[in-house]
Parts: sequence; structure tokens; C-alpha cells
Amino acid sequence: MKRIAVVSGAAVVLLAGAGIPVYMGYQAQSALSAAHRYQHADLEIVHEIRRYRNGYANSSADAIITVSKGGESIQLAASHNIEHLWLPRIETSYRLLPEGSEFQKSLHAAVGDEPVLFTDARQTFDGLIVALNMPAREGVLEGEQGRFRFDGMTGAATTVGDRLSGKLQFNPLRIDGEDEGKFELGTQQVRFDIENTRDLLSPGSFAYNLDRVNLRARDERFDLNRVQIEQTQTASGASVNGDVSIEIGSIETSTGSLSDLSIRINVGSLHRDLLEFLFQASRSTADDTDAATAAREDITPLVARFLAHSPEANLRVALGRDANTQGTVNWSLAYRHSPETPVDPVVLENLLGGVDSKAVATFKQSAIEALLRLSGGDIASSDDITATLAEWEAEGLLARDGDDYRLTLAFSDGMVLVNEVPRPELLLMLGMMLAL
Repeated sequence: MKRIAVVSGAAVVLLAGAGIPVYMGYQAQSALSAAHRYQHADLEIVHEIRRYRNGYANSSADAIITVSKGGESIQLAASHNIEHLWLPRIETSYRLLPEGSEFQKSLHAAVGDEPVLFTDARQTFDGLIVALNMPAREGVLEGEQGRFRFDGMTGAATTVGDRLSGKLQFNPLRIDGEDEGKFELGTQQVRFDIENTRDLLSPGSFAYNLDRVNLRARDERFDLNRVQIEQTQTASGASVNGDVSIEIGSIETSTGSLSDLSIRINVGSLHRDLLEFLFQASRSTADDTDAATAAREDITPLVARFLAHSPEANLRVALGRDANTQGTVNWSLAYRHSPETPVDPVVLENLLGGVDSKAVATFKQSAIEALLRLSGGDIASSDDITATLAEWEAEGLLARDGDDYRLTLAFSDGMVLVNEVPRPELLLMLGMMLAL
């Protein structure tokens, strides 16, 4: 009896184990077969299974993926190989379809029928791990107007619950035109971390690094070096806060150059209700007049709530570093709400009364001349700029100390100030502009 019980127990375990691939295969088929649609602003991705072939431990499927953005769309054929002996693993190759829009045809003419992307998705107990690989490729541009070489892309993404994080690396791209023009895009790296993909305004971070951009066209050249962009977003209750940092090592042209340009932006106390409304409105395609009127009526209380939340924003632009700084711009904008006075966005006087803004620009004349050289003299001549600076100084718009210039503009308590001096005539001009 004991032997029979052991054998029976072993049979049950084996039968249960044998049923796992069948169950996992069914789950994989159910997940893949449903039409998947992803939409963000004007970007839409649709995945549709056209054929599914069941197997015991392995299955396969063919799908069409349509990517649409800004009125353009491309279609890719996806071939899925699904392993479901245990936790599902889906290996997929993607290739461009030859027919479609003119943009699609142009891309297909450049890359042909070979796969343009491979993905390897492995399900875990709490999420998904996806590896991406775009193979290196070279070929002839449409119309035989030159050649290109792309050294490929690698990346990985991970989901745990509603959290999505990952990194991508795009290797250099080079295009050699038939008219001696050349374009080189250096290595690009992307990192992202979104805490909650279900939340339109989820906290998270994003980073982008670009090695270089080089453009040559006969006697012209343009070089952009060492670009770094970092963005973070946090949320607390109804408040959304964000920071963006942009660093550019150098910009060089045939006529001039700039080094160490930095831009920093931070915003705080932005009420999420208005931001979510604007995001949803950006996804709407309705152009009906009644719908537009209803939207304006809906947005008025949201704007009032947004301003009552005392939002603020700050911007800093700097050229040069430390002792070699050639110029800076610091600008702050805030809405100071008084609890005794209700916010009414429809009444302009009440609206402007809460605005508090100040901008301070400091720069050397050498910075202006560097910008002129960079533009090739298209903006103005050096003499014109010198004459303009002297005129503004005489009118009290600029304060000067040797080679250093300083300009302060402020709007507070309904008054416009230039270099701390009230200028009511500018306020009158501002009111006339807003009334137009």
C-alpha cells in the first residue's frame, strides 16, 4: 500500500508538472492575443496578433505593430517565439513592412527586409525583464544620395508592479552625403525610472547623455559636444514638483564657439488637477465648437485652484564656469495668493495682482560678441550691439561696471521695476498688449 501511495503521489506531481507548460502557454496566448494599445499625447502604438500557433512547451505568433505620431505612421511585422515550459519567455524580431506611407517606404528602402530590432522578454514572479538589441546596419540612402552606417542599439527595461525602469544606448550614426556633406551622431545614453506607470504625473527621473554631433557641409561646420540632460519629478499630495538640468560642453561653428552652457529649470507647487486636464486635452482630437466651449468652462475652476496653490518656477542660464562666467540669467516667477482674496482668473486685475516675477541678467560684452560670431553676423554687427548697449545704459535700462552689464526686471504688487526703479509707462504698455 505504501508503494502504491508513493507511486500515486509521484504520478500526481508529474501530471501537475506536465500541466504547467499548458497553463503557461494558455496565459501567454491570452496576453498576446488581446489587441494592445498604448497612447501618450500624440503617440499611439497598436499591437495586433494575426496568427497564433500553439505548442506544448513552445508557441509562436505573428503580429502587426503600428506606431503613429504627428500624423505619420509606420508598421512593423513582429515574429514572436514563446517559451512557456515554466515562466514565459518571448523572443521577438521586428522588421519594417515595405508598403505604407511615403515615410515608411523611405525607411524600408534604407534598411530592407532584415529585422531592425530584437527583444527578449522574460517574465519574473513580480514583473518583467526585457532586453533590446538593434543590430548594426549600413546602406545607401534613398535616391542614392549617400551612405549611412548605424552601429546599433542595446538596452534593457524592467517592470516591477507599476514601476518601469531601464537604460538604452544608441551607438554612433554616420551619414556621408554625395555632395561632400557629412553628419555624425555620437553615442547616446538614456536612463529612466517611472515609479507608477498608471499615474500621468508619476514621480520619477530621466537622464540623457549625448557624446557629440558633427555636421560638415562644404565650407560650413557645426559641432555640439557633451550634452547632458537630467530631469526629476516628485509629488506630494496634490503638488507636483520638477527639476530639469541641461549641460552643453561646447558649441562650435565655422565662425565662432561657446563653451560651458548650462540651463536649469525647477517648478514647484503645481496643482495636479490642471496638469492632468491639460494632458487629457492634448490627447483629445475633438474639434467641435461646443466641446471647446465646455473645455473652457471646465478649466476655469482648475486654473483658480492651480493659482491658489501658489505655483512657482525658476530658471537659470549660465555661460562659462566659476571665475570664467561670461553671463547669467536668473528668472523667478510665482503666484502669491492671499487667503483673504479669492482667485478669479477671469478678472485680469485680480490675476496680475498675485504675480511676482524677477529677472536678473549679468553679462560681459565679450559674451555678446561671442554670440555674434557664433551666428556668423546674422543677428547684428559688433558696432550695432555696442551702440544699443550704450543707448540702453543712457535710458537706465542697463547698469554698467567696466565690462560688466546688469539688467534687473521685476513685476510685483502690480508694478514694473527696472533696476529697482518703478516704470509705470512700461506697465501701461504691458496692459495695452494684454488687452489686444
